[in-house]
Amino acid sequence: MSAIVRLVTAGAGIGIMPAKLVDEALAAGRLHHLNHLPLVTPQEIFIALPLSVLDLAVPVTTDAIRAVVRGHSPDSS
Repeated sequence: MSAIVRLVTAGAGIGIMPAKLVDEALAAGRLHHLNHLPLVTPQEIFIALPLSVLDLAVPVTTDAIRAVVRGHSPDSS
């Protein structure tokens, strides 16, 4: 199980992961798809990475996470 799956199942926050990576956790009920959960309260999102990492995937991933959270907040209805 990846470190991200372990963090999310431990309650550290939400994550965007390939279904294949979380099939077991979903089947066991340790994870849930956000689109199946009630609306959540908006919260701050922080993404940390080493300063030496300049990867174009970081802003794309950040935008995707924010879009998911916005789509599941009470303010989005």
